[in-house]
Amino acid sequence: MRPHPLPGLVGAIALCACTLAGAAAPAPVGAAALAPVPVGAPTASSTEPPPGPTARPAPEPTRSTRPVTSVPVRPARQDDRRAPSPERLTVGGWTPMDVVPVGVTEQGRMELPTSPDVVGWYRFGPSPAGERGSVVLAAHVDSLDRVGPFAGLASLPPGTEVTVRTDDGRDHRYRVEHGVRLEKEDVPLEDLFDRDSAPRLVLITCGGPFDPEDGYRDNVVVTAVPV
Repeated sequence: MRPHPLPGLVGAIALCACTLAGAAAPAPVGAAALAPVPVGAPTASSTEPPPGPTARPAPEPTRSTRPVTSVPVRPARQDDRRAPSPERLTVGGWTPMDVVPVGVTEQGRMELPTSPDVVGWYRFGPSPAGERGSVVLAAHVDSLDRVGPFAGLASLPPGTEVTVRTDDGRDHRYRVEHGVRLEKEDVPLEDLFDRDSAPRLVLITCGGPFDPEDGYRDNVVVTAVPV
């Protein structure tokens, strides 16, 4: 992944690398080129102290250390550590997706589950049970053999209901407010990972033209607010 330096961030790189580790591979399913559009517009449907021990892995699939994003690494707060973890995500009428906690690699990059059917929650940030900040969930848009559910983020209309279930059995409901697709160097990372903003849910995946070495050019970012 080619670095994209951004002021004030540690190890700043592009938000999402949707190829397999070590990939000099053919383009995954769904690697169609798309012009930047706001979420909800018609589009092809292919689309902190330093991190502690790795969170408990999901039995299947195994977790990947492929980078999704460079994150503003800062000390985790005590209330973040005690907060319930997301374990299930439902977006509109989609089939519910499992959510697993992820951290950062030694290079300061956010991890992602290997399967596009599993979502990673940035565990050094806020939980849905918190009263402030961005809850960040990210997943690969596809794999080498199939399109993942997050491919649908590119055409998700405002007003769509989103539910995140945490491991204490509570459902946290959100409504999609807006979304956008941006070239990776234009993604406002510090804003997306803000811990002091009004509470919100941020869903991230990849989109746009695909390059076998650098992956997708763009990121699709959807923001939802509590209801």
